[in-house]
Amino acid sequence: MYIVRDIKTKKIIHINPAPLIQNLGDKEVFFKFDSKKMEIGKTDGLLPEYFDINKKGEIIELTLQDLVQRGAVKLEPHQKIVTNKIVDKTVSELVKEGLLKLQPNQKLEKNEIVEKSLIDQVKEGIIKIDEPFEYVAGDEIKKHSIKEIVDKKLLKTKKQCEKAILMINGEIEQKIAAKYSHGNEMKITKDYIDWMAESGSEKDERAIAYKNMKNEIDKIKSEYAEFKKRIAEIKLK
Repeated sequence: MYIVRDIKTKKIIHINPAPLIQNLGDKEVFFKFDSKKMEIGKTDGLLPEYFDINKKGEIIELTLQDLVQRGAVKLEPHQKIVTNKIVDKTVSELVKEGLLKLQPNQKLEKNEIVEKSLIDQVKEGIIKIDEPFEYVAGDEIKKHSIKEIVDKKLLKTKKQCEKAILMINGEIEQKIAAKYSHGNEMKITKDYIDWMAESGSEKDERAIAYKNMKNEIDKIKSEYAEFKKRIAEIKLK
């Protein structure tokens, strides 16, 4: 097959189906052939949809890459050419080219967007934890007990020591409230004051109830006395 096309516009002017074995001359291919305006291409196969003519006059099929470079085919930003096919770019490529933005808590792993581990997010400051009172264990944020905080010597600043004391006081209040509600505590105290005013017997139920309550409260407070002492020593350093 021979084709004749306009050099400038690339428009096909004439097609001659003769086999190349005939080795036709220019005028035999097309009697109106003008070498100044026209060019001849030849091929033994079918005429490709997109083609060019090389210096030997052979018709060569254009690749997708050729078509893209010539502007005949336009790729979308997320597309690329692989083995002469248009395919989507990988996630890694999209991220690298700024076409896909990762959130602070995301990262690339095996060409997939995954969430960073909790420990990494804490290290990078994406998630804030109240150190040394909180810590990361696997995929959870947990809290140290007062005993752990003191035993592990996690307190490093005056502010942390002050907060630890507040936590201790809070725990004491919770334990007292679990045994004696505020209303019950006030009633026992009032009854005791009434008993004192009456100079009653030591065996009076009001006196016994008050002393039992005081002993319970003192016992609870004593559980934390050592922690408070050790924290106070940290503050003095």
